[in-house]
Amino acid sequence: MIYLASPYTNHNPATRMRNFKSAARCAHWLSERGEIVFSPIVYGHALSTVVDVPTDWEYWAETDKFFISLCSEILVLTL
Repeated sequence: MIYLASPYTNHNPATRMRNFKSAARCAHWLSERGEIVFSPIVYGHALSTVVDVPTDWEYWAETDKFFISLCSEILVLTL
């Protein structure tokens, strides 16, 4: 499984949305090629649009570390 790391946090909501969409497109592209991919940005952003959860690293650190431990590689999407 690939852990797809990418930037997200920004004071500008439009930038956060652009970062989310870029991560979602990349995750989809990888999935279309048969890869199993986990993107914490895609997961966390989507979740935050339905329920009130923080989007900062402090809140997600333990969850992210757990998923990283399950992955065989990390891909960094530089935006």
